[in-house]
Amino acid sequence: LHAFCTTHGLPWDARAEDRFARYVGLLEQFNAKMNLIGPLDRVQIVRELLIDSLAAAVASPPFGKVLDVGTGAGLPGIPLAIIYEGLAITLVEPRQKRASFLEIATNRLGISATVHAARIEDVDLTPHDWLISKAFRAPPEWLDVAQPRRADGGHIVCLHAANAVGDLRQRAEHLALREYAHIADVAADLGAPVPPGRSITVLTA
Repeated sequence: LHAFCTTHGLPWDARAEDRFARYVGLLEQFNAKMNLIGPLDRVQIVRELLIDSLAAAVASPPFGKVLDVGTGAGLPGIPLAIIYEGLAITLVEPRQKRASFLEIATNRLGISATVHAARIEDVDLTPHDWLISKAFRAPPEWLDVAQPRRADGGHIVCLHAANAVGDLRQRAEHLALREYAHIADVAADLGAPVPPGRSITVLTA
């Protein structure tokens, strides 16, 4: 994590290192009780979940009011809030057990977050500036959900399989969104130890 952040100019300090260690511990502890993240060991958690989450900030650093939809165990929202001190973040997760974990984790890590235990369609939100979802829906559907909730000048961050970029761009054009940034292959382009085939596209108007 330290090497990835320093290589790509992301914030890093001793407080971030401590909070990441505690977050991994919480993921391991609660995963044993409620299967938060599946059968991942500590190295896989760091590589496949945490670094994968932080890669989004290389494409577009979070700013303003941040919205993470379908966050599950807090991914990518919590890793981003760890390195960006004071980030105003809203986490939306419909599964109550996972939402309870989010409340516990953000409290113990000292992260100021608003947690909604509900479907995004049932949450009344003001527009947000930086919107992201890791595995909420297919990329075109994510755009349909995010666009009405995007503030003027806001960014919609799409984490998607490389082969989904065509459908994503087609939907973006229909919604009058333009491409702000694109990372075709996170593993190859950023030297990140993440599964191959991951792309990131950031859209705005």
